[in-house]
Amino acid sequence: MAEVSDLILEKLKSIENKQFLNSILDLIQNVNKDGVYQLTQKQKSEIDESITQIENGAFLTHDEMIKKYLK
Repeated sequence: MAEVSDLILEKLKSIENKQFLNSILDLIQNVNKDGVYQLTQKQKSEIDESITQIENGAFLTHDEMIKKYLK
């Protein structure tokens, strides 16, 4: 286990992208003692909003998205 931790620490030391490091910190801070990621209240709210949008028909199909971004 120490080998993995050491490898992770070495990799982290070389990362300079603050946004990426903040994302890693967020991930680590939201994992419970069993190693399961716990959604934040903000994430839960965003999921609920997305579900409401889908129920109201406010979404694009996969094919529509592909056409939109492959122009």
